[in-house]
Order: sequence, then C-alpha cells, then structure tokens
Amino acid sequence: MATKALSFDVGDYVVYPKHGVGRVVELQSTEIAGASLELYVLRFEKEKMTLRVPVLKADSVGMRNLSSDKTMKDALETLKGKPKVKRTMWSRRAQEYEAKINSGDLTSIAEVTRDLFRPDDAPEQSYSERQIFEAASSRLARELGAPSQSRAVGGGVFRPTEAALGLAASELFAALPEAYRVELFEIPSVVTALEARAAEARAEVDVVKALARPGSHDDAVLEKRRQAASANLAASVGALERIRLDLLKLHAGANDLKPLTTLIEEATLLSQEAARLAEAEQEVEDAIERRYS
Repeated sequence: MATKALSFDVGDYVVYPKHGVGRVVELQSTEIAGASLELYVLRFEKEKMTLRVPVLKADSVGMRNLSSDKTMKDALETLKGKPKVKRTMWSRRAQEYEAKINSGDLTSIAEVTRDLFRPDDAPEQSYSERQIFEAASSRLARELGAPSQSRAVGGGVFRPTEAALGLAASELFAALPEAYRVELFEIPSVVTALEARAAEARAEVDVVKALARPGSHDDAVLEKRRQAASANLAASVGALERIRLDLLKLHAGANDLKPLTTLIEEATLLSQEAARLAEAEQEVEDAIERRYS
C-alpha cells in the first residue's frame, strides 16, 4: 500500500473539528489484517483525551494546521460585527450552530459566539443557547491561544510571557542532574499544561474584548468573564514563574525538592479541575448534538 506523505510532525498543534485544538504527540505504525497503518496520536490536554487518527484519513476528517494570523484576525473582526439571528425554530438554528462548531472553521465558530452572546439589556439565554455559546467561545479561545512558533521582532524574538517562562523552565529542567529529573519527572507535563491554560486564558481576554460593543450595556457580563480569564492567566503565569525560580535554586546548589513537589501537586489539582470542566462541556456538546441531530 502506498503511504501518504506526513502533513504533521510530532509536536505540531492541530485542529480536529470534533474536539478542537490538540497536539501530535506520536506517530504510530500498526498492522491490521496484514496491512500497515500509520497513525497520528493526538493529545487534547484540557480534556485529558488521546485520539488516534489514520494518516490517510486526516484530510477527510478535516484535521488541519492552526489558522493563519490573518484568519485569526478575521475571526476577531467577526466577533465585533452585528449579530445575525435567523427567525427560524430554535431546534433548526441549534443544528446549524452545532454544524458550524464541528466544522472546525474558526470564522464560523466566531459567528456562533457573536450571534449567541447576550448583553445585560437583552433577553436571557435559554439553557441550550448558553451551552452552545460556551462551547463556541471556548473552542474559539483555545485556537486563538494555542501555542505557535515564536515571531521575530526587530533583532530578537517575541514570545508571550507563559511561552517564555515555559521555555526557560524546560531548559532548566533538561540541564538538571539525572537523579533530580527522575524525581521531578512530572515537571515537563505540568509546564506544558500551565502554558496551555495561560494561553487559552489570554485568548479568552481577547475574545471578551472583541465582543464588547461601544455604547452597549453588556459591561457587567463581559467584565465577569474578563476577570475570570485574567485570574486564570495570572495563576498559570505565577505558577510557571515559581517553577522557573525553584529550578534556578536547584542549579545554584539548593537540594530541597519540596517547593517543586508542592507546585506539581497544586498544578495537578488545577489541571484536574480544568479536565472536569472540559468533560462537562463535552457531555453537554454531545447531548445537544444528539438532541438536534
């Protein structure tokens, strides 16, 4: 059987329409009924989920690279536009919204977020409207905040704070004596999770900013979301900085690993809570999809 040239490499962040942003963590080869099958192994950190996608099926299921800077800017501009709500039955609109979210198209997802947002002076969302809105805005923020390659600026390189701290912590960890690396083996995964959490929170702030409309009365609604995202961002960046500083102390001769093990425990609890929320979001998405399919 002819093999397809690989479109993605290990370490790449990709979008899988049904689940959003994941990372290629491995390329696997297996044999089924005598035929060789190559697989992308995707990891969705927030959901704590692993998915295997046949290389030959990647295109047909809509798996793609992260959107370009232009597409991301277009999506944010879409959020600023006037909502367009069809006068049709909610069940039909819900199907259309679900189809847009699961298409994986960033602008379509931004349209759902824009059309279902409700300011203070508008009628309250129904439960299913609110759940679809949350699913769309979360999916949008995850892609806008997904790590991507650093951008060259002037004579240096620009990285968001969380990416710079994560890189520094990773390099410090890699330079530790083997005995320390063995005992602190969870550090790399914790750093990756904190980076992803911070980047998504940073993107959520951008989404909230784009939804704000001059002269509207939606300040209270958006301010609550902005504060929550800012708190998540600050907590994640703060944890990354503490990890970096404690790793520096180890390099400087300190031998107390307790501060780092405590940080790992705290970060693990944060990740578990995020995973529980993600699982709840996915259950709601699946339930809505079953209801309106």
